[in-house]
Amino acid sequence: MQQISLDAPPLDYSFRELKKLEGILIIQVDLIKLVPRGKKEKRNLDKPNDNPKESIQEPDQQVVPEMKEQQEESGKAEEQQIEEKQEDKSKKVEQKFSPDQLIPQNNAASLLITQQNIPLSGKIVGGKLQENKNQNQIQKMKVKLLCSILILCQNKFTSIANFYNIMDTVFGKLKETITDTIEYKLQNIRWIDLSYNLITNLDYDFKQMPALQTLYIHCNLIKDINEFNKLSDHPSIKSLTIHGNPFEMKVKNLETINTAIWRIKIIQMIPHIVRIDSVLVSKKERDNAKVSIISKK
Repeated sequence: MQQISLDAPPLDYSFRELKKLEGILIIQVDLIKLVPRGKKEKRNLDKPNDNPKESIQEPDQQVVPEMKEQQEESGKAEEQQIEEKQEDKSKKVEQKFSPDQLIPQNNAASLLITQQNIPLSGKIVGGKLQENKNQNQIQKMKVKLLCSILILCQNKFTSIANFYNIMDTVFGKLKETITDTIEYKLQNIRWIDLSYNLITNLDYDFKQMPALQTLYIHCNLIKDINEFNKLSDHPSIKSLTIHGNPFEMKVKNLETINTAIWRIKIIQMIPHIVRIDSVLVSKKERDNAKVSIISKK
C-alpha cells in the first residue's frame, strides 16, 4: 500500500505571553482538557425545557392535518415527475449509444458484457476486462499528515535552552491525545518561527532537527552576530530571518544600517544559506563573501 505524506496544520503557540518554553506544557494540558478527542456536546431532548422561549413546537407539529395531506400529495407528484424525467433521459442515452456501437461484437468477452449488462470499470484488451490502474492506485494509497511547522512568535521567551527536550515532551502528549492521523515528530519540522521574542543568544543549535529549513528569529535581542555561527554545521537550513536584532545597529555606515555587511557575514558562517530576510542570496554576495575570507587569511 502506497503512503502519501501531506502537511498538517501548523502547531501554533503564538501570542501566549509565555516567558519560558516550559509554559507550553501547561498550555497544552489545558487545551487537551477543554477539547477531549471524539467527544461533542449533545443536546438532551428528553429533558423538559424550562425556558419558555425555547419551548416552541417544531414546524411539523404546528401544521394542520389537512395541510399535511396536501403537502404529502404534492410531494408524491413531484417525485413522479422526477422519475419520469430520469426515464426519458435514460431512453435518449440508449438511443444515442447502443451497446453494439460501443463494443465490437466479434469479441467474446464483449458479447457477454452486452448480453448480461455488466458495468465497465476499465478497458477490454484481448478478450479480458482490464481494470483502471489509477482506481486501484487510489484505493491502495494511504494519506498521512505530518506536522512540519512550529509557530512560537509573539511571546516573551528569553532563552531556547533545552528546546528539543521540552518540545519532544509536548509532541509526545499530542500523539496520545489529539489524533492518530497526524504524526508529531521533531524530525519532521521544517519551519520554526521564534520571531518577536526576547531571545538574547542561540542556546540551541537545532542539530537534532535535520529537516529544519527555515528559521525565523527576527525582532529579538541578539546583540552578537557571531551567535549565528552555531548554525553553520546544520546541513538543511536554507532560509533565515535576522533583521530587527540589536547587532545590526552596530554595523553602521554613515549613520545608516549597511545590510550588505551582515548579509555577507551570515553567508560566511552558513555557506549553504539560500535566503536571508526573505531575499535570495545573489551570486555577487557569495563572491564577496569568498573574497573577504581570502583577504582575512
